[in-house]
Amino acid sequence: MTVQPAVRDRAWACEVALRRLPNNLLNGKPIVYPGHEEVEQHGNNWLLPHVTGAHRGIGEEHVFEDIMQLVDWIREDRPTINDIHHARHVIEIFDAAYRSAATGQAQTLHTTFRPIDV
Repeated sequence: MTVQPAVRDRAWACEVALRRLPNNLLNGKPIVYPGHEEVEQHGNNWLLPHVTGAHRGIGEEHVFEDIMQLVDWIREDRPTINDIHHARHVIEIFDAAYRSAATGQAQTLHTTFRPIDV
């Protein structure tokens, strides 16, 4: 199966987010996203484009995938699907969630990021 890089990256991002949902259900209904058929048939790591053949049997396949995506970005001189502004925003969300849980108060976020075109 050949998947275009932009579609592959979006599908992988969807899959990472969906790992948090039990049985890929939301409000009791299956979630449909690019590549969901392959995941349902072959498992969660099926969308990892570099994890093929012998690499499917190693532990922590996602770490191998992360490293190989970095190699692709360097070789192809293309940006990552997220940047430092996105990372900072995600960290702020986690920190605010912990503060909110500890204090019982809603927290205000101060960072933003601009999604890149894929």
